[in-house]
Amino acid sequence: MHILPLWLLTTLRRKLFEYAGSDRFSKPAYQGIQARLNNYFEKPGFFIEAGAVDGFFESNTYYLERFCNWKGILIEPVPHMYKRLAVNRSKTKRFNCALVPPDYTVPTVPITVNHAISTVIIRDDFKVTNGKPVIDVPARTLTSVLDEVKPPQIDLLSLDVEGFEIAALQGLDFEKYKPDYILVECLNEQAKNAISTYLGEHYTMIEQFSYRDYFFQANTLSGR
Repeated sequence: MHILPLWLLTTLRRKLFEYAGSDRFSKPAYQGIQARLNNYFEKPGFFIEAGAVDGFFESNTYYLERFCNWKGILIEPVPHMYKRLAVNRSKTKRFNCALVPPDYTVPTVPITVNHAISTVIIRDDFKVTNGKPVIDVPARTLTSVLDEVKPPQIDLLSLDVEGFEIAALQGLDFEKYKPDYILVECLNEQAKNAISTYLGEHYTMIEQFSYRDYFFQANTLSGR
């Protein structure tokens, strides 16, 4: 007997419910983050999700796209996750790359795949780390991705790249592209403080969505 993998079974269940018009299994965002996001957005917008994994697992944008008519960009460096991403989010512009700062000049980034549903750890010197293989993936700045897509106003940037959020943000030219809101995963207090400091000129942290997720608003919106 051939047994389908769990991820495929849950995908089929979700799609059946969606076909029937139900969102019962279509809110994968971590710890009710989707309800928090809904408080800030009343109409369709444009998103960027970096660290998109398979396009569904703990996604902060799946529901927005599927049920709220949002459009956007998905970025995922891990090749086997990117293949699932292409299935789960086939209508969305996708990029298989790791986000780097502008002074990173090598065309690829070595990454360590942690587990089956993985984000990555950028390495610069190893081919195997703790028994886990290291693979090379394309390196791009977020600005270069946006230059290619030429998006309209960006309403939401969702950033979950396992400790390399600052590097990814350094690759975004805020003079060209300034998302209205940024949702960032911070693995610890030190990371939260570093990101708050880096974004401080342009953004203010306005809410903590979970123990690890922080929501920033562009200062240009404060007077609206």
